[in-house]
Amino acid sequence: MKEYRLTDWLPTTKKEVELRGWDELDVILFSGDAYVDHPSFGAAVIGRILEAEGLRVAIIPQPNWRDDLRDFKKLGRPRLFFGISPGCMDSMVNKYTANKRLRSDDAYTPDARPDMRPEYPSIVYTQILKKLFPDVPVVLGGIEASMRRLTHYDYWQDRVRPSILLDSGADSLIYGMGEKPVVELAERLKRQQTQMDAPSFKKLIADIPQMVYLDKEVVVQEGDITLFSHEECLKDKKKEAANFRHIEEESNKYTASRILQKSGKLTVVVNPPYPPLTEAELDRSFDLPYTRLPHPKYKGKRIPAYDMIKFSVNLHRGCFGGCAFCTISAHQGKFIVSRSKESILKEVKAITELPDFKGYLSDLGGPSANMYRMKGRDEAVCRKCKRPSCIYPKVCPNLNTDHRPLLDIYHAVDALPGIKKSFIGSGVRYDLLLHQSKDPNTNKSTQEYTRELIARHVSGRLKVAPEHTSDRVLNIMRKPPFSQFGEFKKIFDRINHEEGLRQQLFLFHQQPSRMQGGRYGRTCRHHQATGLPSGTSARLYPYSHDRCHRSMVHGLPSLYAGTGIQCQNAARETGSTPILLLVQTRRAQEHHKRTAPDRTDGFDRQAIRETIKIRYFQETHSNCMKRFLLLCLSLLPIGATGLLAQSECLPQNYSIIFGGGVSLPHVEGNRNDFFSKNGNRVGYDLMTEGRYYITPPICRRTSI
Repeated sequence: MKEYRLTDWLPTTKKEVELRGWDELDVILFSGDAYVDHPSFGAAVIGRILEAEGLRVAIIPQPNWRDDLRDFKKLGRPRLFFGISPGCMDSMVNKYTANKRLRSDDAYTPDARPDMRPEYPSIVYTQILKKLFPDVPVVLGGIEASMRRLTHYDYWQDRVRPSILLDSGADSLIYGMGEKPVVELAERLKRQQTQMDAPSFKKLIADIPQMVYLDKEVVVQEGDITLFSHEECLKDKKKEAANFRHIEEESNKYTASRILQKSGKLTVVVNPPYPPLTEAELDRSFDLPYTRLPHPKYKGKRIPAYDMIKFSVNLHRGCFGGCAFCTISAHQGKFIVSRSKESILKEVKAITELPDFKGYLSDLGGPSANMYRMKGRDEAVCRKCKRPSCIYPKVCPNLNTDHRPLLDIYHAVDALPGIKKSFIGSGVRYDLLLHQSKDPNTNKSTQEYTRELIARHVSGRLKVAPEHTSDRVLNIMRKPPFSQFGEFKKIFDRINHEEGLRQQLFLFHQQPSRMQGGRYGRTCRHHQATGLPSGTSARLYPYSHDRCHRSMVHGLPSLYAGTGIQCQNAARETGSTPILLLVQTRRAQEHHKRTAPDRTDGFDRQAIRETIKIRYFQETHSNCMKRFLLLCLSLLPIGATGLLAQSECLPQNYSIIFGGGVSLPHVEGNRNDFFSKNGNRVGYDLMTEGRYYITPPICRRTSI
């Protein structure tokens, strides 16, 4: 392993600045994340980019904004500007669940502490710096600035807010991937001999691509797009929707237009983005002298986000999927920019030298696993295209879907000394694998890639993202119909059978919570997760197993992890009866008692009895009662079909399980109370892992 000195990282303290022999800094970067010197962490990338331009750069990670503000003062005034990033994630997504509950951990913080960054750090950090150093330009960057550069709806406050430049008081922001605009900004500021005032700064940056700034008087130029003002958006939400359509289109165009929006007496000016990076430019960003390690100040502390990516390699940027719910295309763009084979192999060799590397790469991927080097056959067509997606509703005939370059990368990486196996952890676009091109060689490469992927690069589970089972909802999402998932599942099972493997499809995007009810099924090692939002999960047991026979979910084959319709079909084939079970695990119960002992929404037995009010089915198994039970169960698909998109239907501490083959045991004691303390409560003793309750097949909002 290579030995590193403290000066191999960018300085974070006054002592580290002095060790380098610097008496002044050119740029000081503030980040809401811990400082990890790795190309997956934005502050490190921008810092190394500026360092390569000959600038003196320091990073202050996770400054304390609550005390006497010493973290903001300790390095003094930079010669050029302050740069602020909230971190790799939007700060509010980082701090809160989709149900607006505080998260208990922060993956980008040492030891996952949840209290090391404020809400909206871009706003908080800027306001502090403007009070301390009012004459120094402050430039925002990162996902938080990108998504809030114009009038936007804030889910957390449930209101429409203006550009983050107005809320924060920053001088400008850089949206998207900021390597090129930040270098251009630094070069222009270096040429200035004196300290600049605000009007001079705006004049200096007025024509830098990917820059956003405020101005009182803007001359409208030919080709500019003028959006509805912020005040108009407050009065009419349709105007805000119309604005966003323009924003999305201009984010995905090769040559975009300048965007203007009035907000009060000021106008927000959004310059068009730079063209996509070239291969050489992207290689240069990844080949900078990163240590690939957290700063030594974190010695002995674990940073979960780093643990996840330290043995992974990013092959490309951009995604042409254009999913309506995703911000990748709005931030990175839809045009794929791929790294060279040489640059990728260089990074893999650097990973093999890490002290705890055991020979297994966790991921060779990107925003999507299988878009490497895919682009339009005729780039002139792409330059005129306004479509948000290249593969929806159908794959563009101009798109080259050849998987041979990606296969070449896989083979080259696996041939390196020290590499035992390389896995694909990124999500795979199975609609690309099912696409039939007019080129037979392309189709052959797709088949070869599919087999190579499933047979040699899956670590037990392959990640795919159907996102939903309703074609109507999928159409709104710009996702392929759910039938394609069934087609890919057949191919996946066939290849597994031919190769003698027992692997699973993992349906991801909205993953189950590990703490709040997502792991009750560890007594059965053959479950599949369907992914409900915010700590809920849907699990479909593939088939009966001796370790889970007591779970009351026998006989359901590994057909689909989906809603009631798929369960009904699967049950019909096996002769079993589908049923919906509501589960609270013991882990979830203990977590609830520990974190919120005074709350009444823990969904204990009493709360469920008072809310759902399920009555006990009589002991007598008459034909009439059997028919009534079958009628209730037959309504299951009606309530369950749209369940995946209804986060408020279920509390966070619970999981949904679809299973079949249920028979209710004999209950003694009080026959009028399903949850009677006097008898053998149905489902209570069937598993030691948690509690099981039968719920009606209609998903409805409850207030418990």
